[in-house]
Order: sequence, then C-alpha cells, then structure tokens
Amino acid sequence: MGDGIIAALQRYRIEGGVPIMRYSYNLLGDPATIVYGSAALDYDFGDAPGNMYPTDVNDDGARHAVVEGWYLGSSIDSETNGPSESAGVGDDQDATDDEDGVVFSSGFLPGQSASVVVIASTAGVLNAWIDFNGDGDWDDSGEQLFDDASLSAGSNSLNFSVSSTMTTGPTYARFRFNSSGNLSPMGPADDGEVEDYQVSRQPTLAVIGSFTATEEDGHVVIRWQTSAESGALGFLLERKDGNGVFVRLNTEPIAAFWTGGYSVVDGDAVPGETYTYQLVELAHNGNQYIHGPYTVTVTAELSAFEQWQQARFDVSQLDEPSISGPGADADYDGHTTYEEFLAGTDPLDGSSVLMITGVLQGGDGVVIRWTSEQGKNYAMEGASSPTGDFAIIASELGGSPPENEHTFIPDAGLCIFRVRLDE
Repeated sequence: MGDGIIAALQRYRIEGGVPIMRYSYNLLGDPATIVYGSAALDYDFGDAPGNMYPTDVNDDGARHAVVEGWYLGSSIDSETNGPSESAGVGDDQDATDDEDGVVFSSGFLPGQSASVVVIASTAGVLNAWIDFNGDGDWDDSGEQLFDDASLSAGSNSLNFSVSSTMTTGPTYARFRFNSSGNLSPMGPADDGEVEDYQVSRQPTLAVIGSFTATEEDGHVVIRWQTSAESGALGFLLERKDGNGVFVRLNTEPIAAFWTGGYSVVDGDAVPGETYTYQLVELAHNGNQYIHGPYTVTVTAELSAFEQWQQARFDVSQLDEPSISGPGADADYDGHTTYEEFLAGTDPLDGSSVLMITGVLQGGDGVVIRWTSEQGKNYAMEGASSPTGDFAIIASELGGSPPENEHTFIPDAGLCIFRVRLDE
C-alpha cells in the first residue's frame, strides 16, 4: 500500500477539551493529511458577548458535546466555537433557533421573586446564572440561580430571586443542562446544552414611599404613599392569612393618582397585632406588579398631625426627627413641620409657604393676594404700625389655591396688613 492512501486510524489534537484538528495517518504511520475544522464530537457553545463573558474556546467558554437525546427545548445545534453575538442568539448560525429551552414567565423586578420555565428533553441537572450587576461575569454573590437543580423531562416551573441592585441596562443569563451537574459558567460538559439569553429588568412602575397600619376612629386603616408612579392604573391590597395565602381586601382597585396617599380599611385587623400585606399594582400595559411584602404592627390611633406626617414623609424620613419632627424645617423656608401641618403646605418644598404675594392700591380699595391651600380658612388683619394692635378686617376666607385675593377699603390709619390661618 503506497504513500497517500488514507487508513482509518485518526488522531486529534485537543485544546480546552475540544478536538480542533484531525490528523489522518497512512499505514506507515506518517501524517498524510491534515483536516482543519473537523472534530470527533460536535459541540454546542454559549453565545453571550465574548468580550465580556467566557464564550470562546480560548477563554474556556461553556460548551457541551452534542449527544442524542440531551438538549433544552426542542432542538440543539453545534458550532466550531462560541459565536459571541450580543443578543444571545449567535449560535443559531445554521438557521436553527435552538434557544427555546428557557421561557421567563415573569418580569425582573429588583428584590422580588421571578419565574422561569425550563424545558428539558430528558431528566437531568440544571445550573443557571444571571449577571445581575452587569459586570461581565457570573461570579458575584446571588448570581447563581440554580445549583444542580433536578429537572424532569418536559416543562419545569422554577422560581428565583432577583437582586435588589439589578442593573438597569441589558445583561445576560446562562443556563446549562447536563446529566451529571457540577458545572460552572465556563468549561466543557460531556452532554446536554448551554443557552444564553439577554435579559433586562422590569421597571417598577410605582415607588412606594411609606406603608403603615393604624387605628383611626375605631377602625384599622392601611395607608401607603407613593413617591413616583408611571403607567399605573390602580392598586389592590392583600393580607396574608393563617395559611400563608394572600387574600385580597378590596375587590375594586383604588384608582392611581400618579403620586399620592392611599388607604384601605382592614375590617378584620386588630390594633396591636402584626400582619403581612402586599400591594398589587395594575398597570396600563396589562401587567400586574407585586410590591412588598410589608409586615406591620397596627399602632394606636394617631393624632391628626401624626397622620399628616405619615402621608407627607417616607419611611426613612419619618425615622429622622431632624426632617419630620414637629420642630424641624426640612425645606428651610422658615416654617416648622408643625406650622406647615397647620398651614397645609408641603414641608419638603421651600416654595410651598403661606405668604402675601401682592398688595395693590386700586380704585375699589386695597387688594391683597396670598398663597392658599384647599380646606383652609384665612383671616386678614390690619394695624397702624408693626407693633400696634391688629384688628380683623375679614375672616373665614376659604382657601382657593394657588392664591386668594381680597379687596377692601381700610379704615383710616391702617397701613400694616397680615394674613393668618383662621382655625
């Protein structure tokens, strides 16, 4: 048998666990041909961006030997190397979309639980990660979603926790399925499949500033304050029962105000007891978002000032007397928190203050304008000097925001005027 006749004996050079070249030898043992790009086994690679994640074989990228009957979803394809596409679909290079084994069945709300359905061809083991902080690896605390989780053949519904500090931009998830588990985000596996996905956090449409439970007029009232809302239609309130199941307290949603205070009476709650609640936000996009849970103890009936504090300040501000205390002046407008309560003004807005905005002399007399608040009454007084006795000019002037105006003919000698709350 002469040179150049190829026998069945073949040898492979292995790099990173992957056969890169095939050497064919003739019967004399001399290399007769070198074939590049051929391998003893086909491999499935991940396709997260290679400039950030271990995808390429040179970076010991995640890869699985293609073995019949072992895959996620409905199919698997093979590659000679990790494609490193930014959208996480780069390994569909043979026109086969094999990224179909993982379905995220809920959004990614920071600090909340999320759901995923993983479809396995046969019973096996799952390891999965999400790069929550977007730093280009899956090594940080809390980024491994599943550690050798057992899967059955078919659909598997699973839950995981979303990091409270999840990045606002797109990031990547890696799911690896095989027969024996014990996988990291990189390196080879003898069977199964790796699938990478681009994911993004779901924006929380409402930001809950405070959540309280208080006794008011013999009833337990649940109150919450939103500091931001975008796309919210309304809210439902639920309380956890003795079986650990959240039961809805209001059958009709409370319409969203686009920021403001909300309240629901809990007819079965008892003062002094502790309960766990959650809010269900109904959004314009048709989704529902869960806020909470909030575990609160029903406090004794609050004074009018304390109720106003609960509505005006968030939880962190309520814990700071220098911000929310009765003598504080958080907005530096010269009025204490308690004075702002009496006036009905905003204790966190320096421009929200009771003040005279204009004094005009006209043919019909003197016109005085001042800032006002709905539900407040005002009295106008005049004196002949700043230190003189003030006489009432008019009283019970109902607030008509943003400004009230009153015209009068002053008595002789009156040249100093003021407006005060008429409580």
